[in-house]
Amino acid sequence: MRGRGLPTLLVDGGDIFFGVPTIKAPTRSAESRAMSKARRIVKAYAYMGYDVLGLGPSDLQFGVEKLQGLLAPSNIPVVCSNLVEKKTGKTVFEESTVVTIGGVRFGVFGVVLSSLSESYKNRITAGKYDLLDALEVSKKIVPELRKRCDFIISLSHVNQDDNEAILEAVPGIDAIVDPYSRSGNQPVWITEGEYVKWVAQRPLLRIDGQGSRVGVCELTFPRSGDPETDYYVYDYALEPQIIDHPDMSKIVSGTFLSRQSKLDPKKAALLVDLFLGAETCGACHEAQEQFWASTKHKTAYDTLVTTQDQFKYECVECHTLGYGVSFVDPRKAEGFEGVQCESCHGINHRHADDPARYRIGEVKDSKCWGCHNPQVLEKPFDINDLKSKVSCPRME
Repeated sequence: MRGRGLPTLLVDGGDIFFGVPTIKAPTRSAESRAMSKARRIVKAYAYMGYDVLGLGPSDLQFGVEKLQGLLAPSNIPVVCSNLVEKKTGKTVFEESTVVTIGGVRFGVFGVVLSSLSESYKNRITAGKYDLLDALEVSKKIVPELRKRCDFIISLSHVNQDDNEAILEAVPGIDAIVDPYSRSGNQPVWITEGEYVKWVAQRPLLRIDGQGSRVGVCELTFPRSGDPETDYYVYDYALEPQIIDHPDMSKIVSGTFLSRQSKLDPKKAALLVDLFLGAETCGACHEAQEQFWASTKHKTAYDTLVTTQDQFKYECVECHTLGYGVSFVDPRKAEGFEGVQCESCHGINHRHADDPARYRIGEVKDSKCWGCHNPQVLEKPFDINDLKSKVSCPRME
């Protein structure tokens, strides 16, 4: 979204770091593994430039103090208005924050589910903290927050019916991000068409918890008062058609050092020299390039030109190489046209310098499904039949 030149507010509603909450405290080894993974997530969020984070019940799995220590290095504002110290009544994290994006002041506050099992609640609060009622806290915060901002967002990690009640009872909230609390019997996946629910003409924004999609709400200012004009809500698939970002891959593997990147996370960072391109590959793999040139992968971009869809972001990503990593403006796709070698084989720009040392792997079936998704294309895809039509001849 930033790469498209749009002012972007990036938030997460919670349940970010750990798995399903457990009544009994995890073992030390389980805690060590979970915290190691969580530290990488914190690095990833900082790298992506998140503006605000909310909290979910599972984020408190190892207690408040350890969560505070985990989040401290990121400098990302964390909001939770109803987790308070028993003695003082002060919030443990920020009650709310105001972020100015594109000249608009966004007031963001968060609440977390208070109706947890007593065993879990007692373990994570350790008698030092209280979880207050989310509705009552929302009623108290919104009028004061409205004085400091133009648009109020609640990162409300409570059950859906409670979020609907909050929108009905608190008219000052402009949108709720509902992280789809996993308490109760709700399914993990949200089905098509349920990513937004309108309550009192304001959106309850929802997304499933599997990390395969991101929810997008485009807002129009100044406000007209008509929801169909003011809000445009949709979900956006992330994996696997979006090529892995090399820095993010290092963060996931634990090999990334902060000093390796001085990039501003609030700006689109393009790695223009990341890809070799089919022509470079063909210098050593002539037979493979010639075969590729005879496939529909080679002419994938041409089909967009024919249908005049070459400037549509949702189309370009599957018909080019490197969208989102090396270019984000469809008008600058020159050199990236078509489904090229690295679209399927992956990237390693040092491969041409020393092929034996810097190898490029074989194609995995998962690479196909991102673009050849029957739910998106609305037609069947037989991977065993069609893969043979684009599989290059083996090297001698």
